[in-house]
Amino acid sequence: MPPSPEPASQLVPDFERRCARWIMLGFLALIILPYLLAPLLLPQGLVWGGLLGLTEDQNAHLMWARQAQDGAFFFRDLFTTEGLLSGETPLFFNILPFAIGILSRITGLDVAFSYHFLRVSFAALALWQFHELALCVTRRESRWARARILALALLAFSTGSAVLASVPGFSRFFFIDSPTGSFPIMPEAYFLLSAFVHPLNIASFGLLALVFRQVLERKSAPVAFGGALLLSNIHTYDALPLILTLSLFLLVEPRAIRVTLAAIAGALLPVIYQVIVFRGSEEFRIKALTVTAPPDFVSMLLGFTPLLLLAAFGYKKWRDLPATKLLWLWTLSTFTLVYAPTWVFSFARKMIEGVQIPLALLAAIGLSEILARLQTSRARKAAAGTIIGVLAISPALFFAWIYQNTLQNNATRFQFLMPPLALSGGDAGALQFIGSQKMNGVTLCLPYLGSYAPRATGKFVYIGHWAETLNRDAKFTEVTRFYLAQMSPDAAREFLTKNQIQWVVEGQFERALAGDVSMAKNLGLKPLWSGGDKENGITTVYAAP
Repeated sequence: MPPSPEPASQLVPDFERRCARWIMLGFLALIILPYLLAPLLLPQGLVWGGLLGLTEDQNAHLMWARQAQDGAFFFRDLFTTEGLLSGETPLFFNILPFAIGILSRITGLDVAFSYHFLRVSFAALALWQFHELALCVTRRESRWARARILALALLAFSTGSAVLASVPGFSRFFFIDSPTGSFPIMPEAYFLLSAFVHPLNIASFGLLALVFRQVLERKSAPVAFGGALLLSNIHTYDALPLILTLSLFLLVEPRAIRVTLAAIAGALLPVIYQVIVFRGSEEFRIKALTVTAPPDFVSMLLGFTPLLLLAAFGYKKWRDLPATKLLWLWTLSTFTLVYAPTWVFSFARKMIEGVQIPLALLAAIGLSEILARLQTSRARKAAAGTIIGVLAISPALFFAWIYQNTLQNNATRFQFLMPPLALSGGDAGALQFIGSQKMNGVTLCLPYLGSYAPRATGKFVYIGHWAETLNRDAKFTEVTRFYLAQMSPDAAREFLTKNQIQWVVEGQFERALAGDVSMAKNLGLKPLWSGGDKENGITTVYAAP
């Protein structure tokens, strides 16, 4: 028999479909256009690495992708040398950078291109899955169409109010998540920022929406299992709030036991494997224990205040929806784990990802209720315009920061050892040369160039990332002593040999530190490659003894 036609009350209205398409197009334009404009904004004569925003963290993901492109299945931390010196067997695996690397291997394109292709693809899929979740939460009833449209807009274009910390007069109210004070919000906490910066994060948003929809609809245990499995492997931090939420949900909704248990089982498997990696890898254990604490609770609460206030207006509406229990359990479970003591979860703040989804759904119902109470269409349009305008301040400030940061090539963050967005031609050429060498070994340079070295060369760098490089402060001291020629020749040779350093780079940043001093020349190291231009200087790669 043919399937029964869908009840008219559950058909998605045409105007909702049209609005969803326009929101999708606007959202995709917002996360794509800055990357297309960046080459026009960056200083001339530089080689852009294809990244904006948090370059150092994106380079860490691209480091894994480069290893997959080169044929590796398990990934090493190429930003630190401890595993290389000890001969530790790599155990870490993540399917998303693996897919990025394989795609680059097939196409022959740089890993950054594949990175952005999957970033945008997963962003579109995640927004689609969120709309499907919104339909599920509202029982697909046409009377909730406006709330679903508003939920899409809130998720796609709202980044909370914490970004106001960068506005004079507001900073005293907020925790600043950056020593520069220039990036006051956590990208993993918001859908738009995750889509703009990290494929791993935005893929996780989509998978969270998929898994919770399967649970609410009690639809498919295999899909729930597979979605949770992928989610937990891609971003294992998300598995813990997911498992806690679903475990509590079983107490209030035992009828969903089959699909819920399947999702819990899928999420648990990668967690168990990560525990095995934690026990078997010293460098993984040290990184996992690095404390990444959340901002103070008041600052976090202020960041989500717009959504919480809007949600309060919809109390009488959303409390009658069966899915509301799961949405609040999701929200409360996430915040409970994020603010657990750091001795319990050293990575506490990273579990915040995805909490914007339930809050956006609840806030949209509240916003829809506000508009419904207004008597005239003109009043509703004025109110909607005012609210949207206020909410647009946050992403507008963020993208203004992106624009200014691009113009300056990340210069405001150099003093905090954050890498530039674009390298000099000489520095980029030096990495290309090192990457072409068949032998393995370690590259010595300052962290600015070191942030790009692993993804560009597929080889180890002595120091390159604030968190991925172990014992970073001690290593930075040694590196500066080397470039300032504050080591004796014998001590310098021992330093290079002990750390299996094959290539010593003297480029734009090393010259800025050392001036006319050159330890490489003092040691009589052989120049292997040299290139650059007058404006940004010549970069030389030396062979270590």
